[in-house]
Amino acid sequence: MFGWMNMRAVSISFFLGVVALALLCPVSAVAQGASTSLDRIVMEIGTQQIVGRTLIGNARLLLYGVESLQVDYDLSLNKITMSATNGGMLPGVLNNPLWCDSGIIDLAAIGMRYSGPSGLVQVTATNDSGVNTTSPIISFNGYDILQVFDFKYDPFTHLFSGHPVTARAVVRNGGSLRAETNPSLRSSFKSGGGSVRVFFSPDDSGAVDTIPITLNTTGLASGLDTLVLELEATYRIDTTLYTSRFVQNIPMIIYPLASIDLQNNALSPDSVYAGAEFPLGLSINAPGFEGPIDSNYLKVDLLYGLNDAQSTTIFEGTPDPTSVLLNVIDYTNLPARISLAAGLLPGWYHLRTNYSLISGASVFSLTNLVADSIYILPFTSPQYVPETFAPETVAAGGFTSFRFDLSVTDVDSLLIDPVPGRATLTVVSSTSGFTSTTPLLIPGNVLHPGRNTVIASQMFIPASELDKDLTVSSTLFYRQSGPSYLQFTTDFDSQLVRVQPLPIAQVVLTRSIAPNAPIVNVNQPYFIRTRVANVSTRTLDSLVIRIFSDGTSIDTLYDTIATIAPQDTATIDFPVTPHEANPEEVFRVEIVSTHHGQLPPTDNIATVRVETPANLQVTNELKLTAGPQHFVETGAPFILSVSMVKFGQSAVTEGQYHLSTQGLDLGLPDIISGRDTIGDIFPDQQIDFELTAPNFDTTFTLRFTLTKRPTDLNTAQPAGFSGDSTFAYIIRVASTDAALFVSPTATPAAPVYSGQNAELFRLDLTNLAQTEVNRFSLDSIRLQFQDKHGDPLAVHEAINPTTLAFWDNGTKLTTAGVDGDMVTLKFDAYEIPADVSKSIWLRGNISADAGGAFGIRLDTSDVWATYLDGPAQGDDAPVNAPPNGGYILERFYSVSGPTLAQSFIIEDNPWHPGTSPARFAYTLTQESALEFRVFTLGGEQVFINRINSGASPLTTPGAHILEWDGLNGEGQMVHDGVYIVSLYLLRTGEEARIKVAVLK
Repeated sequence: MFGWMNMRAVSISFFLGVVALALLCPVSAVAQGASTSLDRIVMEIGTQQIVGRTLIGNARLLLYGVESLQVDYDLSLNKITMSATNGGMLPGVLNNPLWCDSGIIDLAAIGMRYSGPSGLVQVTATNDSGVNTTSPIISFNGYDILQVFDFKYDPFTHLFSGHPVTARAVVRNGGSLRAETNPSLRSSFKSGGGSVRVFFSPDDSGAVDTIPITLNTTGLASGLDTLVLELEATYRIDTTLYTSRFVQNIPMIIYPLASIDLQNNALSPDSVYAGAEFPLGLSINAPGFEGPIDSNYLKVDLLYGLNDAQSTTIFEGTPDPTSVLLNVIDYTNLPARISLAAGLLPGWYHLRTNYSLISGASVFSLTNLVADSIYILPFTSPQYVPETFAPETVAAGGFTSFRFDLSVTDVDSLLIDPVPGRATLTVVSSTSGFTSTTPLLIPGNVLHPGRNTVIASQMFIPASELDKDLTVSSTLFYRQSGPSYLQFTTDFDSQLVRVQPLPIAQVVLTRSIAPNAPIVNVNQPYFIRTRVANVSTRTLDSLVIRIFSDGTSIDTLYDTIATIAPQDTATIDFPVTPHEANPEEVFRVEIVSTHHGQLPPTDNIATVRVETPANLQVTNELKLTAGPQHFVETGAPFILSVSMVKFGQSAVTEGQYHLSTQGLDLGLPDIISGRDTIGDIFPDQQIDFELTAPNFDTTFTLRFTLTKRPTDLNTAQPAGFSGDSTFAYIIRVASTDAALFVSPTATPAAPVYSGQNAELFRLDLTNLAQTEVNRFSLDSIRLQFQDKHGDPLAVHEAINPTTLAFWDNGTKLTTAGVDGDMVTLKFDAYEIPADVSKSIWLRGNISADAGGAFGIRLDTSDVWATYLDGPAQGDDAPVNAPPNGGYILERFYSVSGPTLAQSFIIEDNPWHPGTSPARFAYTLTQESALEFRVFTLGGEQVFINRINSGASPLTTPGAHILEWDGLNGEGQMVHDGVYIVSLYLLRTGEEARIKVAVLK
């Protein structure tokens, strides 16, 4: 930067230059005569500069025409571009005409600087016409940060808040000047925290240095942050000191501070054998650890004593974690071993763990942690029992099987490695090169305490080995209870096997002997027959045969054939009784004696299917349209379904049946004498006998008999049977031609009185059935109440529902249930036998609030009755009635009240003359003379009838009916129309009036 005085000087100089330029070249003249061509450009710059700073010292461009400075050069018309190798010059384009003063461009005055790596840089100025400067080589001094890495020389990308960490910055000064004093490197984070500054001594050559710097990570928040590295160096140019700065921003992931510890009881296994490799495992707790695992180091030592410095290393390396889950780092199957050279006795020993987890530039360590123990098991091994290896001679060209005994002591058992190839017997011929290996057959892969017989799988000895001696050896891997397997090898005390020509046996036939072989039943005794051939010219004797299966029918069975002549055969039957079902039980026969040769068997396997025995049961169902008494309607179809159900797996033959109808023709096909039928019935088959009842009433017995029981194919005996093989049904045939006939009889046409009991109507009920079994039960009758206009009327507005009931003489038959304008009267066991009539009466108490009239309607659909027995038992009985417009009864009742005005009513309104007199009801509370009058609506009197007191019962207290024949006072029938009818009491002066419509 220029000082204040320099700035002032530059400003004055620049101002004077502009003034001079203006004086020499007025604006119009410059614009018209400005030059854009150059002959050459001369660059004057000091050879020592600082990266990023304004050029130091005399730094300018001289623009020449043909012979002298081009004082009128216009940068706006022909700009000059500044460039530098490995970097750039700023500003890079010179296009401001004010920067050119009499053909000179002062680069320092316009703030020209270099941006790029330090070093020896060639700077060039070129105008648009292609005129170049001579390009001087300038030393731009300053430090560059080339790379930042962690202590593993990996890219530095993440760290843990609060965890000490050291970064390493690779720096370089490419210029030719050495820093005046030691440069410094400062670190900080954009999110905050303290900064750290270190000084370093540069290399004498000023080339590349690696600078370690410990970062201040205290208090950094988790997430993304930026590490800021600022490198500062001071250089002396001429007599002045100049400072260069370089800033590097490095994106950084900040993880929360974590810790690690060995998980309790995490080391496994708990016990091992000394000298045997075993899979070591352990788990590290790393609560709060979120970063990646770049590397790790693990060393586990076994201590001779807890406070003893003497130890032996059982594992050391940099294993990869098996899994990292929920901040637990697991290591498994690490190849560890306790050296036999340590000479350690069986017992418990402590383990010391050293562990380092490396993530980026951070290292989390566990040092000399004694946190677990391990038990060294006493070394044990199976032992070969001398002179138990057999056979010592084998047949050339045949199969043989070797066996021997191993003893186990001092332990409960030894587990044999089940992996194929880990328990074998090998035969080798030292003369011919023949070798063969076969697996050992050890039951359950376990050697038990004491003596164990081990058998090898069969091995073929080629005929080319005749008269040779073979060496044998066996190897197996075992363990007691630890995780590692130990190896046992024996050569059977240098046993040799002689190959000789021996009698040769061969199993040529194996099959099951049973009625339905190879299928048998559970608990059915049968045989497995095997045939053994002597295929040699020498007699076989004492041939031991063994049979076993993969099921439970037998344990291993042995039998001995005393002798088999050359080229002859012998047969053995092994008895078998299975006790559980098995879809495929495989029996295998083997020759186990070894004093002879063997050829591979041609047929030594029998497969048997064991099934559960068949058990049969005959089920039946009579499908009628009747109840439990087996009624059927005359001429109606019905079905007898018969099934023979088979339980168990064994197959059976068909059975035979006989169906008897007691001589009745029920429509069966293929009948025999007596109209019975016979036929076959198969297991799990349903036979539907479609029958038709006679057209007359009768009772008969339908009987089914299983005449031949099916045979169990596996045993050739009758199959098991449960339940009855014979059953019978008693069938009653009856007609269902019946109906309930309902005939109504209304009470005499008279009004009813509010608050009083009334008998409303009678129903005559007749059972039209002719067959005695068709009895009816009357279940309920539903009545609909109407007002005088025929509209629905709430029941309680006409009658007290609790008093409404049907009666049979003096017996109440029903209870009432009300729903709006409907009342349902339910009967309790009211029976109507066939061809019988009964009468019932409806009675009830008229409501005190009843109006002038109400009606009751009864339809045929409102009467419910059911068949009590017979073919239609439980069905609804048909209900018939005399033809009456589709209903049984529709009756209206006039209601008379306690006062004259309330009680004065007409029975029928409108009234139709000629059918019956108009009947008027009224009630008197005391005796009184009456006047009965009829008026037109205009007030003209049409008729009057005066009845004196004592002259008629109509004047006495009580309810009365007064009739009018419709004639006027002149004896003529009144015309159609509406009239006012008045009843006047002369004693009290009371009067009641009603309107009556007369329609002829």
